[in-house]
Amino acid sequence: LKLLRCEAGSIYLWDERREALVLEAAEGPEQDKRRGLRQPMGEGLAGWVVSHGRSVVVNDVRADPRWSRRVDRRSGATTRNLVCVPVRNRGRTVGAIQALNKRQGHFDSDDRRALELLAGQVAVAMENAGLYDRLQQTFLESCQALASAIELRDAYTGGHSRRVTRYSLQVGRLLGMDEQQLE
Repeated sequence: LKLLRCEAGSIYLWDERREALVLEAAEGPEQDKRRGLRQPMGEGLAGWVVSHGRSVVVNDVRADPRWSRRVDRRSGATTRNLVCVPVRNRGRTVGAIQALNKRQGHFDSDDRRALELLAGQVAVAMENAGLYDRLQQTFLESCQALASAIELRDAYTGGHSRRVTRYSLQVGRLLGMDEQQLE
C-alpha cells in the first residue's frame, strides 16, 4: 500500500487441492470480508493474470471484460483501478498480487515494475517458508521414528512416548498454551 500509494492490496494463491485461486491476504478497507474468497482459474483479473502469467494495469476496471464484480459485491468495496502481477516460483505461476485504487492519478508501468519486484520477493519468502515447514516435518518424523525404534526394543515401555506426548498436550491445553507452545 505504501509502495504504490494505493488504498488496498491482496495476494491470491493457487490451491491445487481445491483447484481455485484463494485470497490469502488482503489489506485496506473492507478487505477482511474478502479473505478466503475462492475463484476458479481464469475468473476476474487475478485469475486472468495467473492463467496467462502476465501482468496487467487496468485504470478502469468496469470497462475491462475480464473484471469480476463478485469480489466487490461480497466485500462491499468498490474497485476503480488496479495493477496485478503474477507470483512465480521455479518458473511456475503460483498466484497473483494486486494493488487496488491508486490514491492519486492512475497506475502506470513504474507501478507495475515495482509490484513485479515485490512479487519476486514474495515468491522467495513463500519458498523459504515451505522449506522450513518441510524441514520441521522431517525433524518431527525422525524423532517419532527414533522413539518407536527405542520402544520396540523393550515391550514394557512400548507406547510410552505416545502416551507421554498425549498427556503433555492435554496438560498444555488446560494451561492455555497456544499451538506454537504446544509444539
